[in-house]
Amino acid sequence: MLYICVFLFVIFCLNGTAELHAAFLLLHLHCKQTVYKSRFHFIKAI
Repeated sequence: MLYICVFLFVIFCLNGTAELHAAFLLLHLHCKQTVYKSRFHFIKAI
């Protein structure tokens, strides 16, 4: 998932359109949620 974020970020930097910017923000939020969820489950496991 992280690679997809980086890939889209590179495309956004090269292109810089509003649509890509919105898509990147949405994906960035999704990545954050995934990280927080995995951390939460990890903490619960301990």
